[in-house]
Amino acid sequence: MITKVKIIIAIFIVTIFFLSCNSTKKSSNKKENNVVEKTKKTTTPKIAASYIVKELQGKKELAKNPTIVFHKGSISGNSGCNRYGGKVTITGNKIKFGALMGTKMYCEAFMKIEKEFLKALSNTDHYKIVENQILLFDKENVLLLVGEEK
Repeated sequence: MITKVKIIIAIFIVTIFFLSCNSTKKSSNKKENNVVEKTKKTTTPKIAASYIVKELQGKKELAKNPTIVFHKGSISGNSGCNRYGGKVTITGNKIKFGALMGTKMYCEAFMKIEKEFLKALSNTDHYKIVENQILLFDKENVLLLVGEEK
C-alpha cells in the first residue's frame, strides 16, 4: 500500500514539474517573439532597396555618385571611392545610421565627395520619400542628400 502511494506522489510531482516547465517556456517565447516584433518594426525600412545619390549638400553635379543599399537593419554601398557598410535604425520617419565601416583605398578625385557623403549620413536625423527619391535631412530640417531609386 505504501508503495502505491509513493508511486502516485512521484507521478504527481513529475507531472507538476513538466507542466511548470512548459508554462515557463511559453511565457519566455512570448517575450522573445515580442522583442523580435519590436525589432522588426524599428529596423525594417519601408523604403526602396537601393538609391544613387543625385544631390549632396546642394551639389547636383557630382564627380562620382555614391550609393545607398538598404538591407534589414543595415546599409551598404559605395561612398564615392570606397565600399562601406553599417547598421541603420528606422522608426517612423526617423533614421539613424550607426558607425560605418569601409575600405581604405585612396582616390584623389573622389575623396572630397566621400567625406561629404559620410558626414551627411552621420548627420541624418529623418527622411522623406517623394516618388522614387529618398530625401535625408538633419535635425534642423536641412536637406543633406537626395537619392534616386535604382
